[in-house]
Amino acid sequence: FTYFQIARLKYCFSSDSIHSTKYGYPECLFYILYAFGGILSIGYIISFYLIFKPMENGNDGCVLPVSPVWSMDTLIFVINYAFYFIWDWTVLIMYIIKVCQIARKVSNR
Repeated sequence: FTYFQIARLKYCFSSDSIHSTKYGYPECLFYILYAFGGILSIGYIISFYLIFKPMENGNDGCVLPVSPVWSMDTLIFVINYAFYFIWDWTVLIMYIIKVCQIARKVSNR
């Protein structure tokens, strides 16, 4: 969902956009946000695999957590989730900044 928000933000408020040519965000900022999201996605896949592994001695193929509650695997997952929260809120704050700039510009007219 955040990828869609970044794409929408880029469409509306990038410096190359026809909607916001003077006060837009630089193009490299969107690439950084996309790259950070890609790293987070890979981190989720890795941490999910580390936490939820098939049982080694079970023959039914169930997927159950096999690590203790606060192992290193769970800590990696929690840190990854915290970075996702920061990434998502960064995109939201970028929206808020641009909306406030537009509102200030309109009220000055």
